[in-house]
Amino acid sequence: MLLIIGAGVIGLSTAMEALNAGHRGDHITIVADEYSPETTSDGAGAIWRPVFLQDTPVELSDGWAQKTVDRCTTLGPIPPAVAMCFVTLLD
Repeated sequence: MLLIIGAGVIGLSTAMEALNAGHRGDHITIVADEYSPETTSDGAGAIWRPVFLQDTPVELSDGWAQKTVDRCTTLGPIPPAVAMCFVTLLD
């Protein structure tokens, strides 16, 4: 049994990754205060950036960030209503 806390973009993405990894849907439970269309993720734009933790080597943080970008760009076709894009804010 896999318990996921939250039904926003992170919770639902986690559930999808678990399904893609072979977890059975009937073994995944999502618990949240709000569900779509009442989540913050339904109405908010998202800005993602790497987070640098105090004692974490930059090389490790950079690797995590690159894995996240790589994964986001391989999710498949994005419906036009989603309006997702990548923008470089800093070099």
